[in-house]
Amino acid sequence: MNKVMKQVALAAVVGAGLFVATVPAQAAFSKYTPVQAQAAISYDRAVEIFKAQYPDYQIKDVDFDVDYGRPHYEIEGFRGYEEVDVKIDAATGEIYRVKYDRD
Repeated sequence: MNKVMKQVALAAVVGAGLFVATVPAQAAFSKYTPVQAQAAISYDRAVEIFKAQYPDYQIKDVDFDVDYGRPHYEIEGFRGYEEVDVKIDAATGEIYRVKYDRD
């Protein structure tokens, strides 16, 4: 009986260790950062805002960033040879910066 209890205890310790070791790895690959998870505007909503303003543009890239304490989405889009970089406030959904690059 003592041998069985030792094996059960060892299995519990090893199992718990494996669980703890995998949790940080899973958390590291989370889609959202803690700040982004608290944003009023979601990733999908930011894309909708961009598409409403620039319906003819294809989206090249979407990033979430914080500049000077202001969380926002940076969306890069293009139409032909014309590119646009847009910053959308993650709290209000306001487009507050638009930069065009025409080649």
